[in-house]
Amino acid sequence: MFLGTHTKIHLGWAKFRLRKAVDGILPKEVQSREDKLGFAIPQDRWVTALESHIREQLAGKLACGDFGDRDKLQKRIRQGTLGGKTLW
Repeated sequence: MFLGTHTKIHLGWAKFRLRKAVDGILPKEVQSREDKLGFAIPQDRWVTALESHIREQLAGKLACGDFGDRDKLQKRIRQGTLGGKTLW
């Protein structure tokens, strides 16, 4: 679901709709905290656990098709870099 910026930030308050949704449910001191950073996810753990599967998918038959050099792609995947970014 897309929410425009005007519904996310209101009078300087970020996550405005979320704060309003929990009005009367969460204590005011929690609802009005200014240091809300979002929800942490264990991304590093997921990538590490799925690294071999990710490598397989990236280097698989469908990865390049007729649009690229499969050998070059597989070499970069083995090196752990792609597009100048570190993969793992």
